[in-house]
Amino acid sequence: MTRTNKVALYAIARKTWKSHAVRVGALTGLGLLMTELWFWIFRRDELFRNFFFESTSSDQMMQTLDLDVLIDHPIRNFWYLHFQPPGFDLLRLILALPEAIFGSQPTSENLDLRIYLVHILMFGVMNAIIFYWARIISHSFVLALTASLVWAAYPGNIAMVTFLDSMYLSSFLVLVCTHLWFMYLRTRHLSLALAACLAGIALTLTRTSLQPILFVGITVLAYFVVRQATDTHMRKRLSGWLLVCILLTIATPIKQFALFGTFSSTSSSGHHLLGAIRYLPTEQELAEIDVPSRVTRNAEELVNDHNVPEEVIANYKYSQLFFDRIAKEPVLSFRESLVSAQRSIIRGAAATQTHQRNVLVESMPGSSVSAGLFSGLSYVLIVGIGVVVLLILRLRGAPKSPRGLLFELTPLITLLVVLTTTILLGSLRYTDSPEMGAPYGWTDGFTWTESIRLKFLLEVVFMPAAIVGWFSAVQSLYRRLFQHSRSIH
Repeated sequence: MTRTNKVALYAIARKTWKSHAVRVGALTGLGLLMTELWFWIFRRDELFRNFFFESTSSDQMMQTLDLDVLIDHPIRNFWYLHFQPPGFDLLRLILALPEAIFGSQPTSENLDLRIYLVHILMFGVMNAIIFYWARIISHSFVLALTASLVWAAYPGNIAMVTFLDSMYLSSFLVLVCTHLWFMYLRTRHLSLALAACLAGIALTLTRTSLQPILFVGITVLAYFVVRQATDTHMRKRLSGWLLVCILLTIATPIKQFALFGTFSSTSSSGHHLLGAIRYLPTEQELAEIDVPSRVTRNAEELVNDHNVPEEVIANYKYSQLFFDRIAKEPVLSFRESLVSAQRSIIRGAAATQTHQRNVLVESMPGSSVSAGLFSGLSYVLIVGIGVVVLLILRLRGAPKSPRGLLFELTPLITLLVVLTTTILLGSLRYTDSPEMGAPYGWTDGFTWTESIRLKFLLEVVFMPAAIVGWFSAVQSLYRRLFQHSRSIH
């Protein structure tokens, strides 16, 4: 590298570091890293197996492939993977490459350490994005810094960043995709639109429920981008790139349908579909449905943990029965869906930090207070009022028309509707473990739900918005009182 190139790189790095958002992200990420190192060095005996902040490693998760299977023939294994979207396992494979290239295999603990470090990196980038967004919305450095620091210290965020599954990766991509889309609608820079499309494609590899709406969203975004291009040559190039983005968005669902007979990229979706209408099929109903031989044959190509033929067969049959049930009993199915939504709300109303025991969260000052504060009615009021206040303040101070502001907020509104529907209706399923429903008096078996964890996909966008709303209201009230006191004197 020449001296000129070194000077140029140094100038770029120095300019980047001067950005307040980059500093906030770097320092908060460093703070989390130092905290985790403190536990690993001085408080190992408090951790699960002297290493984990929660009880489960990524290799033990029901939605991940075993490490040895993941490394052995990865392309073939990803092709026949059906239990969950491949995004998180793809990240695990990339992190395992240093050993795999030299013919060895990393230990599960080494791989999980790298996931912790990647999560810390995502944690810092999230905080930087939130600071940058809050600075744009509030025009206040202090308020933006406060919002990013409060979000960084939010116990639900700490619980998820130290949870070794795909949730933090999905949430990170939700925030990135939403932010890029929001910025494009504000600035109309084509590079932001293309970046939003790429983030959306990555997001489809982590969350099945978001694949349909991301396909629609990227298609609509592509339409606006192509219309915006004034040069004919640029329009043709953009059309080609955006067409590739659209095709990549639907590639996984099409592959799943070709191999396993359903568009869903998780073979547990049939359980959740029937859970949404609380219907338990009979053995006779299941026996009457014929599963195509290609589905069974393809399901046998990769057998590992929950990625087994039985899941594919059950998913195919349950999906068929769901649509049959909806067609035969639409009114009853709708009533049962309301009960399903009610149960998801009850479970999801618990604080995110309590979804599993977490040593780091439990060591935080006031963790028991925050568990009560961010659950139930108080949680709904904190987030709901904060977001509404922010919208009111934005409408009062926006230079654009309310219609223009609504257009800017389209990604947030879409995200809220889609994810809320998914969490309420797509997370309940039947289980033969009666103890799960015992605290709530549920005895029909439809008691297993992930709503307490899934709502973090919404929190990553709307919790910072609520924080900005609350502190904006306090700042506005303080200014009014200060001005009033000065006018009196």
